[in-house]
Amino acid sequence: MCDIEHLPTHIALILDGNRRWAKANNLTTKEGHIAGVKNLEKITDFCNKIGIKYITAYCFSTENWERSKEEVSALMKIFKSYLALFAKKANEIQVRINVIGTVTVFNNNLQKQP
Repeated sequence: MCDIEHLPTHIALILDGNRRWAKANNLTTKEGHIAGVKNLEKITDFCNKIGIKYITAYCFSTENWERSKEEVSALMKIFKSYLALFAKKANEIQVRINVIGTVTVFNNNLQKQP
């Protein structure tokens, strides 16, 4: 049972291990990253239901730019598609998304996502 009175108001998550998980499950790296985003969505839904007010998700580090061009491109496409979908859902359930960090390194299309 969950003790609502003692829940944190803010949790932070580091999205890590998607490639290792994909490899262990005979999936592509891209499929691993997509699974990671789906898990983040599940976690966000659960936190919203139990009253955790703030979630910080560390999704892309400067080291990620050193990955293969194909993997970085796939990550950018995943960010763009899921950010658009999640932004719509977030609006429906009254959740606000704030992107923090150096966003100017991303292309203009991604920066302009809702």
